[in-house]
Amino acid sequence: MLDTLSPQTTKHRIMDAAEDVVMRLGAAHLTFDVLVKETGLSKGGILYHYPNKKALLRDMVRRMVDTFEEKRSKIATTIDQDGITEAKTYTLASFEKGDRDRLSSTALMAAAANDPELLEVVRDHYKKNFAQIRTTGKDAGLAALIYMAVDGVWLLDSLGLCFFTDEERKALKQTLLNLADARKFKFTLAGGNS
Repeated sequence: MLDTLSPQTTKHRIMDAAEDVVMRLGAAHLTFDVLVKETGLSKGGILYHYPNKKALLRDMVRRMVDTFEEKRSKIATTIDQDGITEAKTYTLASFEKGDRDRLSSTALMAAAANDPELLEVVRDHYKKNFAQIRTTGKDAGLAALIYMAVDGVWLLDSLGLCFFTDEERKALKQTLLNLADARKFKFTLAGGNS
């Protein structure tokens, strides 16, 4: 019965189960046999959508990036468009990640560390972000600084090394948003106008 779900629903079900396994046990323990137990799907049903583990992990990383970008797009419709809007949406979307988002991204990045090809999706995401940063002209340096600060917090969170209290985290988020609004700082990147 479960194998009769729509292809998109089945793929999401497989990715959800795989994400749970990776978060609980690590990517090394992600096998199709485990997914059969987790999803209730047949092994053939899983193999139909994902011929190998690498294809599944790649889709999981892609979904993580796409979910983040969807969140940014929604935020963009709700915020003041003054200042460096891209930096504001990046900050807000990053700081709104829940525990599951953090665990999921940590687990997937650990998998990518063992297989650098999985980072290609993330690499493309960052190339796009840096191209977007450069379009902010004279504010490109400040936008880059904000993006890097946000990613620094994410990385420390991922490694379990970020010890900010909730109040400190809120204050940091607000400081970064204020920087994105202030635009009074000078720091340029190659290609940005001074």
